[in-house]
Amino acid sequence: MRYGRVRTREGRSQAGFSLIEVLAVAAIIAIMAAIAMPNIMGYLQQYTIRGASQEVARQVDAARMRAISSNTNRGVTFAVVDRDSYRWIREDLTTLEEQLGTLYDLPGALVFVAGGTTAQVRFNRLGASCSPGTAGCGVAFGTPCDAAEQVSRCNESPGNYVSLDAGSSVIVIRDTVRGLERRIRVSPGGRAFVEGL
Repeated sequence: MRYGRVRTREGRSQAGFSLIEVLAVAAIIAIMAAIAMPNIMGYLQQYTIRGASQEVARQVDAARMRAISSNTNRGVTFAVVDRDSYRWIREDLTTLEEQLGTLYDLPGALVFVAGGTTAQVRFNRLGASCSPGTAGCGVAFGTPCDAAEQVSRCNESPGNYVSLDAGSSVIVIRDTVRGLERRIRVSPGGRAFVEGL
């Protein structure tokens, strides 16, 4: 009789697996899953903060590109509105509705870390960045929310969420549940990148 074949009462053999073979395969799968599980869990824990920090960096780059493409005089500002909201603002336009870009929220338990010197990063027509309130950058944009948003979404007191580090603006996002942090650095030339990816 061949290995892996089972004889039936009629004398014919059928292909199949023995119970020992099935148990051996199940044991191998269980061992591989046990080895891979910590890596998978670590990846899933960092997935949210990694994606959110990349999205914030994309919006910073979008503000920079809008400043370059519109050849703006006053600048386009990326503003952290409150602990978990952000947007870009085009300051050359006349009404507040025209100036304010889409208001975005950080997902889940993610928040911006306060403790910086300002809540905004401004881009000039060449795409260079500066922090409002510092020499040569002018004052910060006044109200980063309209009246309806202030009632429903921008109800937290504004804070200073952008800090300066070696000439670069730095925005820090923290996962309040897991304690993970990501830093978004905006170079003086205006490029935004996430540190530690």
